[in-house]
Amino acid sequence: MKLTEETINNLKLTIMKYPTTVIALFLSILFLSIHTEAKKPKCGAQLIHAIIAKKDPAFFSKQAAKRQEAQQNFQYKQGAFMKTTAQVTIPVVFHIVLNQNQINAIGGIAGIQKRIDSQMIVINRDYGRRNADSTTIPSAFKARYANTGIQFCLAHRKPDGTSTSGADIITLPSTTRKIEETNPSGQDLFYDAKFTNGAFNTWDPSAYLNIWVCNASLGNDTNGILGLTVPPYFPNTFGYNPNEVGIILNYRAWGKRSTGFEPYISGCDKGRTLTHELGHYFNLEHIWGDDNGSCPGDAGYSDDGINDTPIQKDENYGCPTFPSVSCSVSAPNGDMFMNYMDYCDDICLTMFTTGQVAVMQAEVSTGGESYSLTQNNNICNWPAAIPSLQSTTPIQVAPNPCTQYCNVSYNEQPTQISVINTLGVQVWSAAPSAIGNTNTFINTQTLASGIYYIHVQFKDAMQIQKIIIE
Repeated sequence: MKLTEETINNLKLTIMKYPTTVIALFLSILFLSIHTEAKKPKCGAQLIHAIIAKKDPAFFSKQAAKRQEAQQNFQYKQGAFMKTTAQVTIPVVFHIVLNQNQINAIGGIAGIQKRIDSQMIVINRDYGRRNADSTTIPSAFKARYANTGIQFCLAHRKPDGTSTSGADIITLPSTTRKIEETNPSGQDLFYDAKFTNGAFNTWDPSAYLNIWVCNASLGNDTNGILGLTVPPYFPNTFGYNPNEVGIILNYRAWGKRSTGFEPYISGCDKGRTLTHELGHYFNLEHIWGDDNGSCPGDAGYSDDGINDTPIQKDENYGCPTFPSVSCSVSAPNGDMFMNYMDYCDDICLTMFTTGQVAVMQAEVSTGGESYSLTQNNNICNWPAAIPSLQSTTPIQVAPNPCTQYCNVSYNEQPTQISVINTLGVQVWSAAPSAIGNTNTFINTQTLASGIYYIHVQFKDAMQIQKIIIE
């Protein structure tokens, strides 16, 4: 998406009508995506940064200084081959904010579960230097392919300490309103995003990485923006509400495609939109520097501030053929279009560089803006049953894994038995009359293969047993 003076002025006029929050910015970006020419929908970082720069002309210099300091602190050497094991783990919660029609389109509750599982696999492989498609990285860039040392886990404890699958599902009304039908003030233009009935549903951003999955298209626009990120340093540096820190994802660019019938934006079905937005979360910029197609010597030339990402003129789309030289200073190898911070199709994005890793590591290390997230990986553990009652009311489940049935046995008469899937939805329960004195059979033939949790409620405690249904 190209920035023009008219675009910026229109955006400035729009956001003056209501508070400058990320939601207002996102609304404006979505509106612009409908009314300005764009090669393909991508993230809103370029526009949100331009807005901030209007208010704080030192924005870009602050960004550059932050990245330079990060590289110096980690004694970055260009071309170094970095291999590390995962050093930090960050809890993630997905806020699914969709209407029932959209939930049905992605396969209902089971579809949400598949998307989450596939998305977690993708980002952990991409950030852990374990993505199988790294074999396609050109030999000229292979030595720069780096492990970030960052891994992600699903949150299994809510802020109040109760259990969660890691998915916070908020079902919206099915009515879809076009942009022309909404209030010009913009107060309700993007109802199905980070706000629900005007209130944040943010979980503590110092402990959870909040990701909102929503419908990011309005009016006649079929794609909209793929994602938008508010990094952790925005509140202290630019006065943002801390509850706005996190990532917004278009639900049609979220997770990895498993069937040919799922709604995905073309080229965005391998889970790399979140890989890209997480880069912004950890203070990476677009690889070409958001300078409107400039090379060194051109007016307005900028760069991403990373020493080992080649200088390139503009963003790339699709899957270019190597070498692709957009600025002569980067010949003969040209653009690193396979970098996660470019705009190519998911299938062609395969790497972060050592220099990019230095910046991200600075964010998660002691003193970094994201450091607190790395100290809360206990959130990823399911809440334990009441310890004092573990020995007095034990349960046994056999066989496990289950095929056609599971038999639950116990020493004390339960009051309720139920089976819960990983999204916290009850998929089976026994009527009181069907609960045996010493054991209860569960017919599992009607349940899809996967991981479930048997909840056995006694008079004074509940026991939970994980089972696998094959």
